[in-house]
Amino acid sequence: MGLNLTVMKQTADNVFLDSNILIYCYTNTELDKQQKVFQVIDNNIDTVRKANAVKNKYGYSFYDSLIVAAALECGCVTLFSEDMQHGQTIEVV
Repeated sequence: MGLNLTVMKQTADNVFLDSNILIYCYTNTELDKQQKVFQVIDNNIDTVRKANAVKNKYGYSFYDSLIVAAALECGCVTLFSEDMQHGQTIEVV
């Protein structure tokens, strides 16, 4: 299984985001939903190694590769970004 990159370009395309997601980021009353919406990832040596492997294999910058590596570690299947290759599938490295 890989990670599918969807690039968000600065265009007039319509994007829908449920505003509740933003509310859950700041709520003090629904912590279970907040944890589902907002997850902080602590990078560790394995994340850095995976980022280097992504960088070497796909040619992304280190910091973009770190984002990809963190997404892979979280089990994400889609990553929305503004500056990566649209539709790129990143295989688990």
